[in-house]
Amino acid sequence: MEAEVVAAGQAGTVTTRLARKSTTVLTALATTAVLITGCVTSPETTDSGWSENAHSLRQIGAALPGDYSTSLTREQRLGGQNPLVLNVRREVLTDHDRIAFTLTQRRGNEPPRAFLLGLEPGDADNELTGLFAPLDQSGQSRRRCTMLFTLRSDGFSGQSDPETCRFGEGDQATGLLKEIAFDGSQLVIGDRLMRLPGGEPVAEDQVHAFFRIRHFSGWGGRLENGVWRLARDFDLHSAAGYIEPLDAAGMSLGFGVEISLHTLSAAGGHILRLTVTDLHDGEILAQSWADPEAESIGIALPDLQVGLDMTPD
Repeated sequence: MEAEVVAAGQAGTVTTRLARKSTTVLTALATTAVLITGCVTSPETTDSGWSENAHSLRQIGAALPGDYSTSLTREQRLGGQNPLVLNVRREVLTDHDRIAFTLTQRRGNEPPRAFLLGLEPGDADNELTGLFAPLDQSGQSRRRCTMLFTLRSDGFSGQSDPETCRFGEGDQATGLLKEIAFDGSQLVIGDRLMRLPGGEPVAEDQVHAFFRIRHFSGWGGRLENGVWRLARDFDLHSAAGYIEPLDAAGMSLGFGVEISLHTLSAAGGHILRLTVTDLHDGEILAQSWADPEAESIGIALPDLQVGLDMTPD
C-alpha cells in the first residue's frame, strides 16, 4: 500500500510513548496524523516497499520545508509574549536516497536554536529511519541520536529511543525521548528528558505545535459620519500578531487586524481565525473563522469591513 504525503493534512490520531505518559503531549500530538488503514505490513522489506518509502521520502522533501509558528492566545499576545517561529530548510545532498533538513527555532530577540533532521528509507514497509543532531553556532553537530519514523496517510511520525539517545554517565545519565510528527500543515515537536535507568521525567515535557505560516493581502474599511474610510493593500501573516490598517492619508482606522491558526481541542483539528480589535481599549470588535486551508476570509458589519486573500508564501 502506498503511503502518500499530501500538502494539506487531516486530523487524526497518533499515540506514542511520550503521548501516553503525558496529557500535555497527548493534547499536542493526538491530532497530528492518522494510521494507514486497510493493510498490514510485513516486517520484511520488499523491493516495492522500499520504492514506496523512497517515493514518500521525496514527497516529504517537497512538503516539509517552509516557515512555521506556534499559536498564542490573545492574553499571551497582550502580555507581550512572542510566538516560537520555526524555519525548515532542505539541505542539498549528493545521495538522492536520503534527505536532510535544518530546523531553526527563534522566539523574538532570543538567540536561535538549530538542529539537523535526516531521513532515509527504512528496513520495513511504511518506515523511515533518521537522526537528529543539535547544531552549535558554527553549524556543527557535537552529538546525534537515531530516530525511527512511521509513514502515515497524511505525513509521518517518529521518535528517538531514550536508552540510546543518552547523555552523562552513572547517576547523571539522562535519556531524551524526542518525537516529531508532521501532517502537511502542522509540525509537532516534543521532548522529554528521562532519568536512566528507570525512565522518570527529569523536567517538564516540552511540546510545540507549529502551524505553517499563512500569508494574506487585505483591505479594510470603517464607516464614520456616513463616509467610508478605507485601507487598501496591506499584508499580514499568521505569525505577525496585529497590524494597524492605514487609510490613503496615512491615518489609522482605529482597529487592529490579526490572522492566526488555533487548535480546537485534543480530538479536533485547527481553524483559521480573523480577529479585529479596537486599538483604544483592546476590545474585540469582530471575529470570523474558516477552514485552515481557506484562500479567503472576511468580516462584514454595517460599519466595519475587512477582507483577506491568501497570497503565495
